[in-house]
Amino acid sequence: MNLHLTNLVPDQIIKALCGTLLHSLWQGLILAIITGVMLMLTKKSGAALRYNLMIGFLLLFTAVTTITFFIELNSAQNQTVEQVISHLSVQPVQLIAKQALPVQKSDDVITTGISYFTNHANVIVLIWFLIICARCVQFAAGLQHIYFMKRNRVLEAGAYLENKLNKLASKIGINKTVGLLQSGIAKLPMVLGHFKPVILIPIGLLTALSEEEIEAILIHELAHIRRKDYLINLLQSLMEILFFFNPAVLWLSALIKAERENCCDDIVVEHISSKVNYIKALVSCEEYSASAPAFAMGLGGNNGHFLGRVKRILSNNNQTLNRVEKMILTICLITSILLTAAFSNTGKANETNKPKAKSTIALTIGANNVPVSNKAIVTGKNAPGAIFKVDTKSPQTNKKTHKKFCPKKAALKKSQSTVSKSPS
Repeated sequence: MNLHLTNLVPDQIIKALCGTLLHSLWQGLILAIITGVMLMLTKKSGAALRYNLMIGFLLLFTAVTTITFFIELNSAQNQTVEQVISHLSVQPVQLIAKQALPVQKSDDVITTGISYFTNHANVIVLIWFLIICARCVQFAAGLQHIYFMKRNRVLEAGAYLENKLNKLASKIGINKTVGLLQSGIAKLPMVLGHFKPVILIPIGLLTALSEEEIEAILIHELAHIRRKDYLINLLQSLMEILFFFNPAVLWLSALIKAERENCCDDIVVEHISSKVNYIKALVSCEEYSASAPAFAMGLGGNNGHFLGRVKRILSNNNQTLNRVEKMILTICLITSILLTAAFSNTGKANETNKPKAKSTIALTIGANNVPVSNKAIVTGKNAPGAIFKVDTKSPQTNKKTHKKFCPKKAALKKSQSTVSKSPS
């Protein structure tokens, strides 16, 4: 199996992608640390503020990775140009310098790891691309399932509920038309679509709820529409597809989804008279919900998140880090400090091991000037395998020992010697 992608994609882009994926790991580490600190500092703040901060962190991470890609692409292009120039300059003779290259440590783990990723960039990018293709197929299947739910096994909710929905939409500031349907497929109330949103209610759920509970459910789904959560959730899912290997991105995405429901809960509590009715509605929906599409905005969630939402509604306290998350955050902080120290030491070692320019001079062979060291092995047609020494003294000393060849003076001396030797 041919794993080289250079026939389809330029080698510079492959190296830039591999470098970006590698750098996104430590960038995600910093992202997780910042997010964890934010969660601990905003325990008493509103859900909307925490949600906006986390969305901002995700956008900042996206911008940083994009800038990293272009930096890596520029570096790969410059490296390719240097390799071409070096190859053309050494084409007449092949030089193996013994003193020009620095000695690198074999036990440098970070340098070894980076070189491994660089040497296997084709394989890494190919595996990453194949997994993305598989997840994109899953993403398209989820969108197709949403399209199927909007048009199959649905019934009208009735004029009474539609009028109530329109009044509630105007009350919370929604100007667009919102549809309301009862679904035989949906297991919990959910919002489908962004430009023409539709609220699906499971058949039989409305008959088991009181009027106040129905109003609370409709306000919750309308809050998703007002906040444009459906569109943001799709863009967030694309980020999860691209960075499926990054634990920090996946963790931040899960926190955003949980905080999104908390924002809608705050809007519901603001527009209803009693929190108890909303909690009863949540319990009723939890009894109906078994599974929901990944790209729909549903009212329910997993059991742990459901209990957390109920506690938050009653106590007005936001979620903070648990013991496991605090331990992981501490490990991430220590790891980032160690990596920073290791990278700084590696940079200092590379600067000390740089070759000095005093040990090389220019050797003219034919029409090309090739820099060589004090001792070099030259292979060519004229002197294959010859080993020679080159004087590296200053140009002023070389002027005393080096005589410039002049054809006229040589011819004059030759004619004088011929005349002196001729018989008288």
